[in-house]
Amino acid sequence: AFNASDKVVRGVSRQQHVNVSDFHDYHLFNCAAYRLDRLLGLNRVPPSVPREVGRTSGNVSLWVEGTITEEARVDRRLQPPNLFRWNQQKKIMVVFDNLIGNVDRNQGNILIDRSWRLWLIDHTRAFITASELPTPETINRCERGLYTALRELDPEAVRRELSPFLTGPQIDAVLIRRDLILQRLDEEIERLGDSVVLFDVFPPSSDRAEW
Repeated sequence: AFNASDKVVRGVSRQQHVNVSDFHDYHLFNCAAYRLDRLLGLNRVPPSVPREVGRTSGNVSLWVEGTITEEARVDRRLQPPNLFRWNQQKKIMVVFDNLIGNVDRNQGNILIDRSWRLWLIDHTRAFITASELPTPETINRCERGLYTALRELDPEAVRRELSPFLTGPQIDAVLIRRDLILQRLDEEIERLGDSVVLFDVFPPSSDRAEW
């Protein structure tokens, strides 16, 4: 899929009701989301690389075969075979969206493959420079590996990987939000205990969905 967009929308995001002064719709944010996903070891954002078609600058993202959107799943009233695993994956998505400042997650940019794995796409409206978390109240659980990766995330590696696509203030905001996420999770761990807050994702069901 080829995406090309570069505009600034000033105002309030409808999805999260977050006031932002530099709400960009920028195709290369997809590439930044992919790079950060790989730094964290998530493997939930499809590969996305910059490309030019004619004189148009854009990005090309790998199409994940055999998927449906969350919107289609809801419309067809399909239920995941393992609700616990489903909710665990949603918690991973919540942490990632807060990290990248994504105020535009909706049912159309969540893909579900036949193993009921969530794939996160369309991040052209992420990476706001606001240093606060878009939805801090949603951060109360985290996948154990993601928590460790956030804690060990090297700022220099982040700057090196994201600088082709983001400005300095945008990268700074990612690192600030990383610290805020860890602060919230550590508070929850202190209150409830490690075994309650951190989890390992359940393995997928052996049954493959037929969309």
